[in-house]
Amino acid sequence: MGQHAKRILIDCSHVDFSRQPTGIPRVVLKYIEVGYDWGRRNGIKVIPVVPAQSEVSICRPLPGRNPPQELVLAAMGKTDAGQSLAPELAGSLLSYVADIAHHSLYLGAAVVPLTPIKASSKWFDFRFVQKAKDAAKRMERSVTEPLRIDLRPGDVVFAPAYWHDVDPEIYRKIRAAGAKIVVLVHDLLPISFDRFYPAPWCSEFKENVKAAFSYADAFFCVSNSTRSALIEFGTRQKQKVPPVMTAYNGFDPLVEQEALKGMEISEKQSLLLRTNVERAFGSPVRPFVMVGSIEPKKGHLPTIKCFEAIWRAGHTRNLVIIGRRGWMEQSIVDAIERSAYYEEKLFWFSDFDDFDLALAYSRSHALIFSSFGEGFGLPMVEASYFGKPTIVLDTPIAREVLGASGLYFKDAETLIDRIIELEDRVRYGAACETASGLSWVSWDEYTPRVLDKLAKVTANPKTLPTCVPLQA
Repeated sequence: MGQHAKRILIDCSHVDFSRQPTGIPRVVLKYIEVGYDWGRRNGIKVIPVVPAQSEVSICRPLPGRNPPQELVLAAMGKTDAGQSLAPELAGSLLSYVADIAHHSLYLGAAVVPLTPIKASSKWFDFRFVQKAKDAAKRMERSVTEPLRIDLRPGDVVFAPAYWHDVDPEIYRKIRAAGAKIVVLVHDLLPISFDRFYPAPWCSEFKENVKAAFSYADAFFCVSNSTRSALIEFGTRQKQKVPPVMTAYNGFDPLVEQEALKGMEISEKQSLLLRTNVERAFGSPVRPFVMVGSIEPKKGHLPTIKCFEAIWRAGHTRNLVIIGRRGWMEQSIVDAIERSAYYEEKLFWFSDFDDFDLALAYSRSHALIFSSFGEGFGLPMVEASYFGKPTIVLDTPIAREVLGASGLYFKDAETLIDRIIELEDRVRYGAACETASGLSWVSWDEYTPRVLDKLAKVTANPKTLPTCVPLQA
């Protein structure tokens, strides 16, 4: 690979890995998991970290599957005596098992009682149990307390998450220590659509993006649309723009279609046995779905108004909204819950997991994607995977992702036209066939090519291409 980084430190600031990851956390987790295997093959350490004012520390508990054993051991930390806590805990538990085994000679199959029992020359008083508990508590502290990493020249700090909510001075200190910094930009919507975001956060976002030009050695962007917007913003702000490369998000199915087809219906597996879901999805007339957080930019309000109009005119298909509360969402929630059609034709579910969402796509008629702007727009790819057409607001990112497979609208009138057109069986069949023809590169296939470029930032960022192509 020539001159490249020896360590890539993936910034996990403000990412909560304890919840099912969606959006940006899902992207970060994919970079970490793919990065572990890529790092093994290339002799480069990939380490999830959290930077702070005084230090950069390993993110613990370690996120992602199959981290390198060396990293696991490093993340476990050391006791004051310099010994790993794992052997201490294991020793206590082995002592526990040995004592039980010893007493089973006296008790046969009986359960060891909680009262002291005379055993050889000592008393069986459960002191070893307390020792194991104490060791476990110290181990728990060891995986949650900071474990510092000393930065050195040749390190690359990759910030694919919420860098815009981190004090820029932290990144300036990282760069002063000799590390290179690469920032992944998901979108600039809080700047271009500031009315859709709360104040003063959107103003702080703008200032932190502007500050990033002072410390970033390179920018990666999740789409060409975002790349163009970033270059324009930097130029307008009279900033020196470093190399900017498009690094798309990959795609992994929520659930493989084969698994869905072969899955038997059970209380935990079937949408149709959950409260209100039968009315939403149980009819032979399949519903439209909207997927995404409840926030102004997603276009829920005008879409709901359009559906209420066609429902009054006799249209029979339901609209199912799937997404967690976002921000500035109360007016949208009110429009949903106060609608005359709520829980009759209009439904909202905020607690679907990946399997539920996959079932929802498979049992839907089509996706409505009326977002005013996106950095990438994953639901468009997800719907296509299930062979479902996407009726989509005509935006640059929609054209970039869907191309000719999108059913585009520009206003309420054309949205209603697209909805009604899909009632024609011939048109609908053709739209499904076109949607099925859209494929998107997987994380496992695409991300190693991005990491190859990231590793070479230590040599000369100016050699970065403008885009890592979707096809190898």
